[in-house]
Amino acid sequence: MSLGERIRKARDAKGLKQSELAEMIEVKSAGVISNWEKDINKPDADKIIKLCEVLGISASYLLDYYGNTISVSIEEQEHIKKYRSLDPYGQKAVTSVLDIEFERCLEANQKKIQHTRLIDFIDIPVSAGIGTYLDDEQREQKSVIDSDLADRADFILRIDGDSMEPKYHSGEYVFVKKQDAVDLGQICIYYIDGKGYMKKYGGDRLISLNSKYDDILFSQYDIDEISCFGLVLGLAEVVE
Repeated sequence: MSLGERIRKARDAKGLKQSELAEMIEVKSAGVISNWEKDINKPDADKIIKLCEVLGISASYLLDYYGNTISVSIEEQEHIKKYRSLDPYGQKAVTSVLDIEFERCLEANQKKIQHTRLIDFIDIPVSAGIGTYLDDEQREQKSVIDSDLADRADFILRIDGDSMEPKYHSGEYVFVKKQDAVDLGQICIYYIDGKGYMKKYGGDRLISLNSKYDDILFSQYDIDEISCFGLVLGLAEVVE
Protein backbone atom coordinates (compact mmCIF):
# COMPACT_ATOMS: atom_id res chain seq x y z
CA MET A 1 0.00 0.00 0.00
CA SER A 2 1.04 3.59 -0.58
CA LEU A 3 1.39 6.12 2.22
CA GLY A 4 -2.02 7.58 1.38
CA GLU A 5 -3.69 4.17 1.42
CA ARG A 6 -2.17 3.44 4.84
CA ILE A 7 -3.50 6.72 6.23
CA ARG A 8 -6.97 6.01 4.90
CA LYS A 9 -6.98 2.43 6.21
CA ALA A 10 -5.91 3.56 9.68
CA ARG A 11 -8.53 6.35 9.64
CA ASP A 12 -11.26 3.92 8.64
CA ALA A 13 -10.15 1.52 11.39
CA LYS A 14 -10.68 4.33 13.91
CA GLY A 15 -14.06 5.22 12.41
CA LEU A 16 -13.05 8.81 11.72
CA LYS A 17 -14.23 11.05 8.89
CA GLN A 18 -11.64 13.06 6.99
CA SER A 19 -12.97 16.24 8.56
CA GLU A 20 -12.71 14.77 12.07
CA LEU A 21 -9.13 13.66 11.53
CA ALA A 22 -8.24 17.07 10.10
CA GLU A 23 -9.51 18.76 13.25
CA MET A 24 -7.74 16.32 15.57
CA ILE A 25 -4.32 16.80 13.97
CA GLU A 26 -4.87 20.52 13.38
CA VAL A 27 -4.84 20.83 9.60
CA LYS A 28 -7.04 23.39 7.88
CA SER A 29 -9.55 21.14 6.10
CA ALA A 30 -10.66 17.65 5.14
CA GLY A 31 -9.24 18.41 1.69
CA VAL A 32 -5.73 18.17 3.13
CA ILE A 33 -6.46 14.66 4.41
CA SER A 34 -8.08 13.76 1.08
CA ASN A 35 -4.96 14.86 -0.82
CA TRP A 36 -2.75 12.81 1.50
CA GLU A 37 -4.93 9.73 1.03
CA LYS A 38 -4.80 10.15 -2.77
CA ASP A 39 -0.99 10.61 -2.59
CA ILE A 40 -1.25 14.05 -4.17
CA ASN A 41 0.62 15.53 -1.21
CA LYS A 42 2.39 14.02 1.80
CA PRO A 43 2.32 15.04 5.47
CA ASP A 44 5.45 16.58 6.98
CA ALA A 45 7.27 15.04 9.94
CA ASP A 46 5.22 16.88 12.58
CA LYS A 47 1.95 15.78 11.03
CA ILE A 48 3.16 12.18 10.74
CA ILE A 49 3.80 12.18 14.50
CA LYS A 50 0.28 13.53 15.13
CA LEU A 51 -1.23 10.98 12.74
CA CYS A 52 0.47 8.16 14.61
CA GLU A 53 -0.76 9.46 17.97
CA VAL A 54 -4.36 9.97 16.86
CA LEU A 55 -4.68 6.81 14.76
CA GLY A 56 -2.81 4.56 17.18
CA ILE A 57 -0.24 3.39 14.65
CA SER A 58 3.53 3.31 14.49
CA ALA A 59 5.65 5.48 12.24
CA SER A 60 7.23 2.34 10.77
CA TYR A 61 3.80 1.09 9.67
CA LEU A 62 2.95 4.45 8.12
CA LEU A 63 6.25 5.00 6.32
CA ASP A 64 7.18 1.49 5.24
CA TYR A 65 5.48 1.67 1.85
CA TYR A 66 8.44 1.25 -0.48
CA GLY A 67 8.23 -2.53 -0.67
CA ASN A 68 11.74 -3.20 0.65
CA THR A 69 10.45 -5.09 3.68
CA ILE A 70 7.25 -6.82 4.65
CA SER A 71 5.14 -4.43 6.71
CA VAL A 72 2.43 -5.46 9.13
CA SER A 73 -0.99 -3.80 9.15
CA ILE A 74 -2.99 -2.93 12.26
CA GLU A 75 -5.23 -5.99 11.82
CA GLU A 76 -2.24 -8.25 11.19
CA GLN A 77 -0.58 -7.08 14.40
CA GLU A 78 -3.68 -8.22 16.31
CA HIS A 79 -3.64 -11.59 14.52
CA ILE A 80 0.02 -12.10 15.42
CA LYS A 81 -0.69 -11.38 19.11
CA LYS A 82 -3.49 -13.96 19.11
CA TYR A 83 -1.37 -16.52 17.26
CA ARG A 84 1.48 -16.19 19.75
CA SER A 85 -0.94 -16.80 22.63
CA LEU A 86 -1.92 -20.23 21.23
CA ASP A 87 -0.34 -23.53 22.28
CA PRO A 88 1.55 -25.62 19.65
CA TYR A 89 -1.61 -27.54 18.69
CA GLY A 90 -3.54 -24.33 18.12
CA GLN A 91 -0.72 -22.78 16.07
CA LYS A 92 -0.55 -25.92 13.90
CA ALA A 93 -4.31 -25.80 13.30
CA VAL A 94 -4.20 -22.11 12.33
CA THR A 95 -1.25 -22.74 9.99
CA SER A 96 -3.13 -25.57 8.25
CA VAL A 97 -6.17 -23.37 7.62
CA LEU A 98 -3.92 -20.53 6.47
CA ASP A 99 -2.19 -22.79 3.92
CA ILE A 100 -5.53 -24.00 2.53
CA GLU A 101 -6.95 -20.48 2.23
CA PHE A 102 -3.74 -19.15 0.71
CA GLU A 103 -3.92 -21.71 -2.10
CA ARG A 104 -7.61 -20.98 -2.68
CA CYS A 105 -7.10 -17.23 -2.89
CA LEU A 106 -4.02 -17.62 -5.08
CA GLU A 107 -6.04 -19.58 -7.62
CA ALA A 108 -8.91 -17.08 -7.42
CA ASN A 109 -6.57 -14.12 -7.98
CA GLN A 110 -4.98 -15.80 -10.97
CA LYS A 111 -8.42 -16.32 -12.51
CA LYS A 112 -9.37 -12.73 -11.70
CA ILE A 113 -6.29 -11.33 -13.42
CA GLN A 114 -7.18 -13.31 -16.55
CA HIS A 115 -10.64 -11.69 -16.68
CA THR A 116 -9.88 -8.01 -17.00
CA ARG A 117 -10.61 -5.41 -19.62
CA LEU A 118 -9.42 -1.96 -20.58
CA ILE A 119 -11.83 0.93 -20.13
CA ASP A 120 -11.58 4.68 -20.63
CA PHE A 121 -10.58 6.61 -17.51
CA ILE A 122 -11.11 10.36 -17.29
CA ASP A 123 -8.23 11.46 -15.10
CA ILE A 124 -10.05 14.27 -13.33
CA PRO A 125 -11.61 13.31 -10.01
CA VAL A 126 -15.35 13.88 -9.73
CA SER A 127 -16.34 15.62 -6.54
CA ALA A 128 -18.17 13.89 -3.74
CA GLY A 129 -17.80 17.04 -1.70
CA ILE A 130 -17.29 20.54 -3.01
CA GLY A 131 -17.15 20.91 -6.79
CA THR A 132 -14.18 19.90 -8.88
CA TYR A 133 -13.40 21.97 -11.96
CA LEU A 134 -13.49 19.93 -15.16
CA ASP A 135 -11.73 22.11 -17.70
CA ASP A 136 -10.33 19.26 -19.78
CA GLU A 137 -11.00 15.59 -20.34
CA GLN A 138 -7.69 13.87 -19.70
CA ARG A 139 -8.43 10.41 -21.05
CA GLU A 140 -6.35 7.32 -20.62
CA GLN A 141 -7.19 3.67 -20.11
CA LYS A 142 -7.15 1.50 -17.01
CA SER A 143 -7.57 -2.21 -16.53
CA VAL A 144 -10.64 -3.24 -14.50
CA ILE A 145 -12.08 -6.56 -13.38
CA ASP A 146 -14.57 -7.67 -16.01
CA SER A 147 -18.21 -7.65 -14.95
CA ASP A 148 -21.74 -6.84 -16.09
CA LEU A 149 -21.22 -3.25 -14.91
CA ALA A 150 -18.09 -3.00 -17.04
CA ASP A 151 -20.15 -4.13 -20.05
CA ARG A 152 -22.64 -1.29 -19.52
CA ALA A 153 -20.15 1.46 -18.62
CA ASP A 154 -18.64 3.99 -21.01
CA PHE A 155 -15.79 5.05 -18.70
CA ILE A 156 -14.66 5.23 -15.07
CA LEU A 157 -14.06 8.21 -12.78
CA ARG A 158 -12.21 8.59 -9.49
CA ILE A 159 -14.13 9.97 -6.48
CA ASP A 160 -12.80 12.98 -4.58
CA GLY A 161 -14.40 13.78 -1.22
CA ASP A 162 -16.64 12.23 1.40
CA SER A 163 -20.14 13.54 0.65
CA MET A 164 -21.31 10.16 -0.67
CA GLU A 165 -20.13 8.18 2.34
CA PRO A 166 -20.85 5.61 3.61
CA LYS A 167 -21.68 4.10 0.19
CA TYR A 168 -18.81 5.63 -1.79
CA HIS A 169 -15.42 6.77 -0.48
CA SER A 170 -12.81 9.21 -1.69
CA GLY A 171 -10.22 7.57 -3.95
CA GLU A 172 -12.54 4.81 -5.18
CA TYR A 173 -13.40 4.36 -8.86
CA VAL A 174 -16.92 4.19 -10.28
CA PHE A 175 -18.38 2.95 -13.55
CA VAL A 176 -20.31 5.64 -15.43
CA LYS A 177 -22.77 5.26 -18.32
CA LYS A 178 -22.87 8.46 -20.33
CA GLN A 179 -26.42 9.84 -20.58
CA ASP A 180 -28.07 13.25 -20.38
CA ALA A 181 -30.80 12.37 -17.85
CA VAL A 182 -31.31 10.05 -14.87
CA ASP A 183 -34.30 8.91 -12.80
CA LEU A 184 -35.20 10.32 -9.41
CA GLY A 185 -33.02 8.85 -6.66
CA GLN A 186 -30.26 7.58 -8.95
CA ILE A 187 -26.60 8.41 -8.33
CA CYS A 188 -25.34 10.58 -11.15
CA ILE A 189 -22.58 12.82 -12.45
CA TYR A 190 -23.67 16.42 -13.01
CA TYR A 191 -21.89 19.48 -14.38
CA ILE A 192 -22.91 22.69 -12.64
CA ASP A 193 -21.17 25.96 -13.46
CA GLY A 194 -18.14 24.14 -14.84
CA LYS A 195 -17.76 21.85 -11.82
CA GLY A 196 -18.37 18.12 -11.65
CA TYR A 197 -20.39 16.52 -8.88
CA MET A 198 -21.28 12.96 -7.97
CA LYS A 199 -24.61 13.12 -6.12
CA LYS A 200 -28.09 11.61 -5.85
CA TYR A 201 -30.59 13.17 -8.26
CA GLY A 202 -33.48 14.78 -6.42
CA GLY A 203 -35.49 16.33 -9.25
CA ASP A 204 -34.80 19.98 -8.48
CA ARG A 205 -31.54 19.38 -6.63
CA LEU A 206 -28.51 17.17 -6.07
CA ILE A 207 -28.36 15.36 -2.73
CA SER A 208 -25.37 14.08 -0.73
CA LEU A 209 -25.57 10.81 1.21
CA ASN A 210 -23.43 12.41 3.91
CA SER A 211 -25.77 14.61 5.95
CA LYS A 212 -23.11 17.22 6.70
CA TYR A 213 -23.40 18.51 3.10
CA ASP A 214 -26.26 20.75 1.98
CA ASP A 215 -28.32 20.02 -1.12
CA ILE A 216 -27.29 21.74 -4.35
CA LEU A 217 -30.39 23.53 -5.67
CA PHE A 218 -30.71 23.89 -9.44
CA SER A 219 -32.62 27.15 -8.90
CA GLN A 220 -29.37 28.81 -7.81
CA TYR A 221 -27.93 28.46 -11.33
CA ASP A 222 -28.84 29.39 -14.88
CA ILE A 223 -30.28 26.50 -16.87
CA ASP A 224 -27.38 26.54 -19.35
CA GLU A 225 -24.94 26.00 -16.45
CA ILE A 226 -26.51 22.63 -15.54
CA SER A 227 -26.12 19.34 -17.40
CA CYS A 228 -26.24 15.64 -16.60
CA PHE A 229 -23.08 13.81 -17.62
CA GLY A 230 -23.95 10.24 -16.75
CA LEU A 231 -25.37 7.56 -14.48
CA VAL A 232 -23.15 5.97 -11.81
CA LEU A 233 -23.50 2.20 -12.15
CA GLY A 234 -21.37 1.17 -9.18
CA LEU A 235 -17.82 0.66 -7.98
CA ALA A 236 -15.07 -0.40 -10.37
CA GLU A 237 -12.21 -2.61 -9.26
CA VAL A 238 -9.09 -1.25 -10.93
CA VAL A 239 -6.13 -3.57 -11.50
CA GLU A 240 -2.97 -1.50 -11.10
